Amino acid sequence: MTNDDSTRQVVRHAGLSVAGLVIIGLVRLAEQVGANTFFGVEALAWVTASISIATLATVVGPAGLSAGITKLTSELRGSRPGQASAFVTLSTRLAFLLTVAGAIVGTIYARFDPTLGSGGTAQVVAAGVLTLTFGLYLTGKSILYGEERIGPYVRSETLGGLLFAAGMVLVVFADAPWAIVLPLAIAYLPVGWASVTRLRGPVGDRRLLPVRSLVGYGAVGSMGSLSGVGFTRATPLVAGFLAGVPGAALVGASLAVLEPLYLAPRAIGLALLPRLSFERAAGSRPGQMVKVATGVVALAVAPVCIVLILERDRILQLVFTDQIVGGATLAWFSAAFFVSVVGAPAVTSLAAIRVRDAAIPMWSSMVGFVTAGALWAVFGPRLGTAAVAFGYLVGSVIQVVPPLVASSRRYELHWGSLWLRVAVAGAGIAALAIWTAPSIPIDAVAIVAFVLLMLPEVRIVRSLLSR
Repeated sequence: MTNDDSTRQVVRHAGLSVAGLVIIGLVRLAEQVGANTFFGVEALAWVTASISIATLATVVGPAGLSAGITKLTSELRGSRPGQASAFVTLSTRLAFLLTVAGAIVGTIYARFDPTLGSGGTAQVVAAGVLTLTFGLYLTGKSILYGEERIGPYVRSETLGGLLFAAGMVLVVFADAPWAIVLPLAIAYLPVGWASVTRLRGPVGDRRLLPVRSLVGYGAVGSMGSLSGVGFTRATPLVAGFLAGVPGAALVGASLAVLEPLYLAPRAIGLALLPRLSFERAAGSRPGQMVKVATGVVALAVAPVCIVLILERDRILQLVFTDQIVGGATLAWFSAAFFVSVVGAPAVTSLAAIRVRDAAIPMWSSMVGFVTAGALWAVFGPRLGTAAVAFGYLVGSVIQVVPPLVASSRRYELHWGSLWLRVAVAGAGIAALAIWTAPSIPIDAVAIVAFVLLMLPEVRIVRSLLSR
């Protein structure tokens, strides 16, 4: 397969991935908006805390193993196809056991969480159920992407969205706020079923399977997930301790409008990782794909971040109730998400090489997480949720820089003027946010100026779409 064919395949798979990820992203957004609309700020805080617990409790397990399952499955398909299925079965069993353990731990923690404590036993149990189905979902998705079965993944996400809608209607009509988390738990089941069906199957001689590499990726991935997506989902829990239910609700609302930005890097990353692994196993040097992915992601997410920063005091009211005002908290979170999203392709590219390289994002993430924690401890009692968001931004910058440098060296990337143009745009948006009042014409001018700065990436997107 030529480089152009590989790039086109990544683009096709990324496009399908966007469809699936848009569905689950809308489901998560609808879960939080529905909770706030029908049952108030407290219900939004319950949902936010439950999602955070489910994310953190599955870090050691399906979240940590997901990159390894996808990468090694793809690698086996490219080098030893006969052993790929046995490897999937073995890794699924390991992920399932860790998922069950995570659900137990998550339920125990939920019992002592100040936000979920106000919801009683029902909210605690619901958080445990959500953790279980989310773990199955992560494992199923990593299997489907490792086998490059993107079509079945999208169909499963579609079914999950339909089940979610039915569950939400039942909860609202039954006037059952205690069950508000359950529709989201149900939505994860169709994709999760792809892992359940792989629990039974022949494994054969385990010595022929890359078990040590899987464990290595699991260890690195768990630490990376803890200080990556775990870092993000820890912020509502921290806000809950600092500012109670209103703080958890504000951070939850901010994350709800920002997390869809991860659609672009996740879609590209999910398609990029197996393709990079396959190409490297075949002896190719596919570094150009990393550069293209980074530029395209920056172009895709920046306009949204620009609007969120400039309209920080009034944009959340378009989705949530008037009680939730983003302010500085939303602005800092928006900047942090842009940093994280732009660095995601570089992180993915390191995972496609070897465990040692995949550990680079892990260590940088740990340093970023610890730095943010120190800022939370120092400024949190005085600034509340704004300190949580600012610490998250500082930690995100620390997380991204080392993987970008390492990826540039490993893949011999020449970035050209990309980072200079991004820096100029960032400085301009910061100046507008400080010295101008919210205004739709100013928002439009800022977006147009950014697109003009990114004309090389615009041409790349146009070329890829034409192919």
